[in-house]
Parts: sequence; structure tokens; C-alpha cells
Amino acid sequence: MDWKAKWIWDTSGEHPRNYWLAFRKTFDRPEDIDDAVLNITADSRYVLYINGKRIGFGPVRSWPFEYSYDSYHIKDYLLPGKNVIAVLVTHFGISTFQYIEGRGGLIVQLDLYRGGDIVESLITDESWKNKEHTGFQRASVRISCQQAWAEIFNANSFSQDWINVDFDDSHWSYSIELGGYGTEPWKSLIPRDIPYLTEEPVYPRRIVSLKEVSPLKTHISLDVRPNFFPEDYSANPKAFLGYIATVIESPKDMKGRIVFPFGKWVSVYGRFKLNGKVYEVRNENEIEVELKSGENLFLMDISGRYHEFFVHMGFDFEE
Repeated sequence: MDWKAKWIWDTSGEHPRNYWLAFRKTFDRPEDIDDAVLNITADSRYVLYINGKRIGFGPVRSWPFEYSYDSYHIKDYLLPGKNVIAVLVTHFGISTFQYIEGRGGLIVQLDLYRGGDIVESLITDESWKNKEHTGFQRASVRISCQQAWAEIFNANSFSQDWINVDFDDSHWSYSIELGGYGTEPWKSLIPRDIPYLTEEPVYPRRIVSLKEVSPLKTHISLDVRPNFFPEDYSANPKAFLGYIATVIESPKDMKGRIVFPFGKWVSVYGRFKLNGKVYEVRNENEIEVELKSGENLFLMDISGRYHEFFVHMGFDFEE
């Protein structure tokens, strides 16, 4: 593979967390081509569309310095005249158990063949348009310390037509070139070494049981990693000393409970003080507390060793 394409990105920086970026490039199909091979990879993951049709996703897990790319034969998806390549890229901004943080980037090269020879190549460069996909909520939680972010999607927040050839992208930004083949941290690019995954609809056959669930009235998740380890992107456990503090406002005196739904290895919490009274959080996952009317000072010691750095708390009080 003779890479002529450039790695591209936008102005969000090297390590945006849970960041979704849409790319577009329109082009005219040459006549009498025999084949069209599109090579692509992205950091961290991509979904590829041609003229509104979903073609594939990737890449497979690989080292940043020996990054995997995918190849698709797309001749049958091309139309006479104008066409569009659309790519949705998500960058984790943090390492997982199957991905090591590199930096945000996309590289695409479409080689068009006639008579066995490449007659034209369409490559990623500064002419590609991009825009942050605001349909995905960035303020999300990790699925687990092994995985990346839970996807929270609002289809009303971003036009679903952006993958189509006739979409107006005149208000989108032009991309920034990061460099060509060999740009750090992707020193080399290697072809995918396992088969492509398939996606097939599976429909339910029957309802086995029903259960009514009463959720907690309020739940918060607070990521303290950027505060304690702002330049660390690994997935390794760490120890630290620290506190979190906030003020809980209550319309009246009331009793209720604070719930810690996950184990301490993957959730950050510890003993806390509420209005001067100390509460010990040991084996139980919920604590009965009292609030007074007005402001209530909450101070929690979160010192410890953790594999995930989210504080998860549920508040179950009167309406």
C-alpha cells in the first residue's frame, strides 16, 4: 500500500474525551473504472458511509505504532457523477483494555483503477470538511474500566442527512493536516489481520418476564480523573489522596438515603461528612441520612486505590 493520504483532524486537540467528529468529501466518479478500493483507519474508531450507505466500521485492536487499517471495494456503491464519502470518527481520549490512547486522527485513501492501474486517488487532506457530531452527548460515563464510553444519542441534535451526497456542508470547517504516513504515534499502518465483523438484526421471539423498576430520584456520576491525573491516559489503577465537596439544597427538613451502586474498585467513594456528622461507608451500599432545610455541606474523603475514577451516587429523598 502506497499511502499518499494525510492524517487529518479538527481544532479540538490531541486527546478530546468521548469526542464524535463527522467528516465529508464529495467527488466526481471517473468514467470506465474497473475497481475502487478505499483504505481507511481512524483513532479511535470510525464508521464509513458511501452515498448514505453504511459500508463498515473499525479498526481492529492494534498498537498505536503498528496501527491497523481496513480496505473496502466500493465500486458498486458509486454513482455516475457526484459522490460523497462520509466518516464518523469517535476518539476516546483515554485508554481501555483493548485500545491504547494515541491522538485524534483520520486517514482515507480511495484508489480508482482502470486496466489494473491506479488512474486517480482521492486522499484525506485539508479540503475535507468536518463538524463535531453533537448528537452524541460527551458528558457520559465509562461502560467499565475495560471499555470506553456509554453512548448517549439524541437524533434531534444533528441532521441525519449529513451522510448523503446532496447535504449542504458549506457551514462545516475545513480539516487540519497532521502529517502523512509515519506521523506519530502511527509509525506504520498494517492491513486488518482478522475477518470483518458482520451486523445482523436479531429479533425477540417471546417475552419471558416483566418487572417494574423504581429508579432512584436523582443520580450523579462525577469523573475525577481530569482533576487528579490530567495528563494520564492509561487504563491502569492508581492511588491518590483527595476530597470532593458540594452543597445539597433541600426545600425542607427530610430523611432519605444516599446510594453507592458499584463496588469501590470501580467506583470512587469513602466516608463522608454531612452537616458535620460523619457517615462511614463500609460493606453496605446505602446510607440513611438527614437533610435540613436550605444548604447542606457534603464533604467526602475519596482517598484510595481505584481502577476507575467515577464517583457514582444516587439520592433517594422525598419529592
